[in-house]
Amino acid sequence: MPTPAIVHIGGRHVRDKNWGPVVEAIEKSAEGQTPTWFDDHRMVLTWEKVTPTIPPNNFDEISKQLLDLHNQQRQQQGRSPLQLDTVLTKLAVDHSAFMARTGNFAHDEPGNPFNNRMRNSGLLYRTAAENIALSYPTPAAVVTGWMGSPGHRANIMNPNLNRVGFGLVKSASGRFYWTADFTQSVSASVFASMAPSAIFYSKPGGLINPNSATELVADDT
Repeated sequence: MPTPAIVHIGGRHVRDKNWGPVVEAIEKSAEGQTPTWFDDHRMVLTWEKVTPTIPPNNFDEISKQLLDLHNQQRQQQGRSPLQLDTVLTKLAVDHSAFMARTGNFAHDEPGNPFNNRMRNSGLLYRTAAENIALSYPTPAAVVTGWMGSPGHRANIMNPNLNRVGFGLVKSASGRFYWTADFTQSVSASVFASMAPSAIFYSKPGGLINPNSATELVADDT
């Protein structure tokens, strides 16, 4: 039997679909834990305790700091300020929580890529963008990092984007996972008239703090 890839709750990361029912059955008996690997020869399953991942208690303050820092950068270049959006905030927090919980540092969740998350949000937009970052300790540090990266800077400075939401979740291992989701909001009539191919999505590679000890690989563009 082939050894499956790392699996998470729901069995979404199993390579061989025949392992799916086995994984799902085991998961039901392991509440609060995540299976990490099988030993193909001994059929031994090891477990890793899952610590709940939630935004910090001062998340509202952090979100405001991030908004102010983004708008300071935009104002310097004559861009209009971004407005904080509650739906985008939920999307960003949920994605940061996903990354912190699974260690999957990427824009796309298994079976739920960035563009699908945006389309299913109910938001009306012409452009959607996302910046993610790992292991930056403060709002100022992560914005400085993003501004030093051409793709992330382009999202922050895009004059067409007008809404934003932020996410920050600390993983069980102590790493900070940051997300910023942006949209160019439009009216319902404009959105309804647009072909899916006319909607632009921007997701530059994930940014890792070069001063951190992490060995994770950044997401592709």
